[in-house]
Amino acid sequence: MVKAIIFDIGGVLVENSNVPVLQQLADKYQLEFTAVQEVIFFYSQQLALGEITETEILDEVAKKFGLPETGAELYKTVTDIYRPIEEVWEYVRQLTGKYQLAILSNMGLDGVATHEQEYQISKYFAPVFYSANWKMKKPNPEFYQKLVEEMGVEVKECIFIDDMPRNVDVAKGLGMQGIVYLNPEQLKTELVAAGVEF
Repeated sequence: MVKAIIFDIGGVLVENSNVPVLQQLADKYQLEFTAVQEVIFFYSQQLALGEITETEILDEVAKKFGLPETGAELYKTVTDIYRPIEEVWEYVRQLTGKYQLAILSNMGLDGVATHEQEYQISKYFAPVFYSANWKMKKPNPEFYQKLVEEMGVEVKECIFIDDMPRNVDVAKGLGMQGIVYLNPEQLKTELVAAGVEF
């Protein structure tokens, strides 16, 4: 029996806009997309573990390529492109009170603050596990296990939803049901097939 549904944020609740943002930045300043991407990727591990913020990374991008904007200004451009996936949020509202809803997300500290403010994540989900706060990230099995312990349920009672197959594979390996998110219609179909009632 399903008692808990665990959501990722980027690519599930909010459109995954990282590539469009970097492409926009590269196009604006006539930079090589891969060169910009390499700088971001270099810091991605530190970002997820809360050792550096998104703004600080974008400061490094600005310095490396001699851009006129500060990291804070570039970050505002990034956040302006974020869009909620409205159909999935409607599912969240329908499931609230019927199941325990939780978050397991690899997100930096600036992203945590932005998403909490913009989408009131903690209003709908508890517990909320962000990698930057816990100093561990998906696909580390310990990160999943700590969340399940906090929820007070058994792994077999959980469904985990993520847009990254490798993250879902780890959840399944621990005994959860797992759904690789593709689109809202597919998500609802798979949730219903798993026994979730809307």
